[in-house]
Amino acid sequence: MRMKKAASLFFLITALTASVASASVQTGSIQKINLDLKYPLVYTQNQTAQKKINQDIATWVYNSKRDYDNGEFLSVETQYEVTYEDDSVISIMFVDLSYPAGAAHQWTSYDGIVYDKRTGNRIPLYNYIHIRNAQQLEDGLYSGVLSLHDESGEEITYDGTNWPVERVSQDYLLRGGGTIDLLYSPYELAPSAAGATSIRFDPEAINYFNRMNS
Repeated sequence: MRMKKAASLFFLITALTASVASASVQTGSIQKINLDLKYPLVYTQNQTAQKKINQDIATWVYNSKRDYDNGEFLSVETQYEVTYEDDSVISIMFVDLSYPAGAAHQWTSYDGIVYDKRTGNRIPLYNYIHIRNAQQLEDGLYSGVLSLHDESGEEITYDGTNWPVERVSQDYLLRGGGTIDLLYSPYELAPSAAGATSIRFDPEAINYFNRMNS
């Protein structure tokens, strides 16, 4: 049943009015009282890949709308940002801003997904970087091989005593120039003022980790 609803939403959102956001991505929207969903509609030369990508995105949109419709959240807003795109891949950050019923604060979640525009498949982090465990990330931050950045992209000091790296995030973004960011939720690696944080890999760091974990 859930998949049927997600498929129905896919056909709905692709028919909605969209405003151009880039050469191959348009912005779709669904709006009601306290509901403001903005999401990408991705266009590729491969129609099968295009459908697969947009069906995956439609599932994300449906889940946000479902939480609003069933009363779990009093308000829901979604946003997105295309962080990188070329002929082969597209990297998208998805943001969900939800206010749960009975809660004192808004919930914010971030997803970083990279799609193969030729197949429509999600590309796993392992295709770019080999990371054995969270300790390697922490060591990289302490040594300066890696850097920590706040939600605005500014580099911040890593405080592993109070905010240790406890997992290898599989949410990541391509930033262009061979740079990759691992996404972490607010409060995971820094105080709330930093918002969502990211561990940044420049090309030299990627090469270092791949050689270390080959």
